[in-house]
Amino acid sequence: MDDDQIRLLLEELSSSSSYEDENDSEVEDNVEVQEETYDTEQDDDNDEISEEEHNERSHDFYLGKDGQTRWNKSPASNPTRRRARNIVTQLPGAREEARNLKEPDAKMFYTHTMEVYVGKQPDGPNQVDNSALALVLRLSENIYNTGRNITCDNFFTSIPLINKLESQHKLTVIGTIRKNKRELPKHFTEIRGRAEKSSLFGHRGNCSLVSYVPKKGKNVLLVSSMHDDAQINEDTGKPEIIMDYIRTKGGVDSVDKMCETYNVARGTNRWPMVIFYSLMNVAGINTFIIYLQNNPNKKISRRVFLEALAYDLINPQLRRRALISSLPRNIRLRLTEICKLDGPESAATSNNNKVGRCGYCSSKKNRKTRYNCATCKKYFCLEHAVTVCPDCYGEAQN
Repeated sequence: MDDDQIRLLLEELSSSSSYEDENDSEVEDNVEVQEETYDTEQDDDNDEISEEEHNERSHDFYLGKDGQTRWNKSPASNPTRRRARNIVTQLPGAREEARNLKEPDAKMFYTHTMEVYVGKQPDGPNQVDNSALALVLRLSENIYNTGRNITCDNFFTSIPLINKLESQHKLTVIGTIRKNKRELPKHFTEIRGRAEKSSLFGHRGNCSLVSYVPKKGKNVLLVSSMHDDAQINEDTGKPEIIMDYIRTKGGVDSVDKMCETYNVARGTNRWPMVIFYSLMNVAGINTFIIYLQNNPNKKISRRVFLEALAYDLINPQLRRRALISSLPRNIRLRLTEICKLDGPESAATSNNNKVGRCGYCSSKKNRKTRYNCATCKKYFCLEHAVTVCPDCYGEAQN
């Protein structure tokens, strides 16, 4: 190969390499432009997604009428079940069988704490706060940090009460709530256009709010810190919050009804006696509950139990009165009969079935009699009988 041919080949190689370099540079430039375009489009897409997410997030909650309280439409992704540790029954003064119940019974009707409402008091040591919040806190002091649940009506239920009991005292609350509370959103208080038997849920921390429309024009509002979900009962179509409220709301009404069934109250003009009668009624119910828990195998009605309880309570007083010699004889005999004591008897007692000869008459008379001495059992006729009054007989016996 001569020099001319070699030179032509080198020129062709150099021209082809320069063409490839130009193509490579153009490709790199195009790639950079595409990457810049893609980055710009991606940034625009991110801006659009963030705006959409912001719009969606702004509709994920209901805002209360106070403008601050937010209720989420859906419960937390990992809700904590708290119902298992609620409504644990503990009876003070009962044995282990009564305290260690495996099946908590919300219908036991055991009254734990009572408070007498005396109205507004003047300034001084007797003045107390009678607001609904303070009243519930005082009545629940003995069950703080026990994990129990409190069921109350709309007079006592409030969002501050629920938050305080849940965060500070480990107690849950379920109850109806009035629609004029500022923490409630308008979506829950206004039911215009909502279908019958429809439910609307709101969630805020450990608190759940539900609005249920059982029929046209009626709105049932409940709030609960015992529930953290939006479950609906399959049988009734009602929220589980309402079903649990219905199961546990009748405690006070049931106790009042039981007190009226067997009432110990009597007509009186003294208010301390009215309070005493109320305490006696409630004490009778509580005693009956403890007795049944300690004696599960015994079947006894409440009426029979109260009769036995009454006799046990008055028996010491009856025994004391039976020893009073100034009481009429018929009352003393009745007391000794009830208390089964050896009371005063007549000096001359009659045996209808046995007849004996008088020990004080001569053998010529041979007088038969049915009377004998209560002490020595010696027979005597009425001619030799001595009459003694009950008081003198009682003193002689003592």
